[in-house]
This record gives sequence, C-alpha cells and structure tokens, in this order.
Amino acid sequence: MFDDLQRRVNEVARRVGLPVSLTTPDLDSIVFSPHSGLIIDAVRSKSLLSRGTEEWVVRWFRQAGVGGSLEPTFVPGIPAKEAMSRWVVPVHTGGVILGYLAILDPEAICDPETLEAVEEQAADIARIMVDSEESASLAKDRLRRVLTGHGTDQAAATEELWDQLDSRVHQWMIAAATSVDAAAHKVERRPKAQVQRGSPSLGALTVECAFEDHHVLLLAGDSTLDPDALADLIPCCPTPLIGAGGPVEEATSLPRSYRQALGALRTATAREPAPDRTIRWTELSPIKVLALQDPDTLADTVPPTIAALGSETELLETVDHYLDHGRKPDLVADSLHIHRGTLYYRLRKFEDATGLDLESGKDRLTIQLSLEALKLLRAPKWHHAH
Repeated sequence: MFDDLQRRVNEVARRVGLPVSLTTPDLDSIVFSPHSGLIIDAVRSKSLLSRGTEEWVVRWFRQAGVGGSLEPTFVPGIPAKEAMSRWVVPVHTGGVILGYLAILDPEAICDPETLEAVEEQAADIARIMVDSEESASLAKDRLRRVLTGHGTDQAAATEELWDQLDSRVHQWMIAAATSVDAAAHKVERRPKAQVQRGSPSLGALTVECAFEDHHVLLLAGDSTLDPDALADLIPCCPTPLIGAGGPVEEATSLPRSYRQALGALRTATAREPAPDRTIRWTELSPIKVLALQDPDTLADTVPPTIAALGSETELLETVDHYLDHGRKPDLVADSLHIHRGTLYYRLRKFEDATGLDLESGKDRLTIQLSLEALKLLRAPKWHHAH
C-alpha cells in the first residue's frame, strides 16, 4: 500500500511542480514527495524528521478551514513561524475524510484547473486507502491465526501473512502490551488504522491485534519500541507496558516470539515497580525461562520451606536484595534503609527456616529460582485469545 501511496503522491508533486505530503485526518504525515530547491519550511522539515505534527500546526490548519469542507482549502503562511502557505486537498470517500494532500505553495501558484486535477488524484488515493483498510482487517485476522491457531489453518495463515508483509524487512518480532495499570486507565482512545507505517522508531509496517487482556503488535525486528510511539497504535492503552519477543526471520517462528513477548510482559508485571516500560526477552537473564511456565510448574519450583514463608514479605525481600546486590552487606543495608545487624538477623532467620545456606552456590541458585517463581505466581498470566 505505501509504495502505491508514495507513487501517487510523487505523481501529484510532478503535476503541480511543488512538494506534496499525504497526511492522516489528524494531520500526521504518512508519505512525502521529494522536495526541491528552497521550497521547504520549518513545518515540513519537522514533519520529515518526526512524522508527527505539532499542536499549533493543527490549530493553524483548522483555523484556515481544513476539516470543515471537502473542497481544497488555502492555508496562508505564518512568516513568524517560518511556515509557508499551502493548499490542502481532502482525500475522501462517501463524505468521510481519510486524509489530506498538503501542497507547499509559498507563491500561491496553484490555479483552479491544477487543483481540480489534484482532486481527481486524491480520489484515486482514497480508493487505495479503502483497499488498505480491507487489507488491514485481513492482516489482523491472519496474525491472530498465526499466533493461536493450529494445524493447516495456522499454516495457511502463516503463508498468507508472510506474503502480505513488506519483503524489504528481513526480521520481525512480536510485542505484547498492556496498560501499566489497566484498572486505573479506563481511557477511551479513538482507534487508528490497524496497519500503518510506523514512526522512524517503529520500523516499516505494524500489524496490531487485540486480545482479551493484552494487545499484540507485529513489528520490524529493528524497532526501538518507544512505548509512547506504540501508544498511538494501541486503542485504550494510553500508558503501555511492553514485552518484546526476540526477532525472527521466518513466519513459522512468530509464535515463539509471541511466547517470549508474553514471558517478558509477565516478568515486567512481576516487578514492583517495573524497571522499565519496555522489557525485551533478549535482555533478560536466563532465569527468564520461568516466565514461560504454567502456575503448577512454577509452584513445583519452590521448595516447601520457602513456600511456607510466602507471607514473610519483608524476609523474602531482604534475601532477594542480598542476592541481587552481590551479597554486599553495606550496599544491601543501605538499599533497604536498615542497620547491618538487622540485615544479618533476617538472613539467619531465613537460613534457619529453610535449611538453606546463603554461602552455597547451589542453594543460592535454588533460592533465586524460588523467589522469581513466587513473583511470577503473583503476576498476571497473559493468555492467548482463542
């Protein structure tokens, strides 16, 4: 779709002899034509770098009448803002605006005949965008079947999705997202396109699929996973917590990346507070394999003597800090804001209660695995949606 849109925008630019950009209805940029010579202003420069649009620019366009008509609108320049004048032509179908063609026209040279030709090209672009929405719906369904399906249906969806994706991207990954505090963020967000070109930080193409308790994103493998950028792609999730699976080169490996993403998300929610809003599976320690286990397996990981201390939160947190800080008493005592004597008392109490020796490497491994398992048992378990 984007290659088609790019070609059409370039054709418009050649027709008018001026730089042109295609935007969303919210005036965020989708594609640009090449700019030539000195015909570029501060607004276009900023959009080229960020693909976003500043609030004052939106107000400027709205005040000129953009959005209030299906006819081309002239937007006078603002010299103080280094903003040149523009013609804005709606891209619409059936009275619904799908986006705009913004023509940078500092000398106001576009005549009615030229604008009429641009409107015809805008109608062609609208047809491409409508077709892309149907494609987006297909991609969403196929992604769901790839990640949660079985047998021949999963195999067919895998082949269909792979054919639909951008062939220039060599690696893909799955990210799973939920709200940092799902219960506290009952915020309605207007859903955006399900398949769209990402910002520079997101990569080439994004497919979003909503499950019951989390969202899934199929992203280019080199995406930086900026949670604020991802928030624009996830309806009703204004402050997302992201778990990212490892990158894969084959569509058949996407379910593995999905399991890893859910494991990373589970690990993130097991930590209070979460150390980062984005947790990558590839950056977690080997203990991450616990995040892939079911609750019964996790419970079996914990010796009964440690499980019996489940209500001794202070004691378990002290031992966790002790191991996590390299068994350095001064550092651990400072981090917990307790006296060294109190630290030693708690460590002895733990050893007496469990029969484990904090000086034994084997026992320390048992303790670390057990403490991680207990955290994961308290965290949400993100499930597939079937």
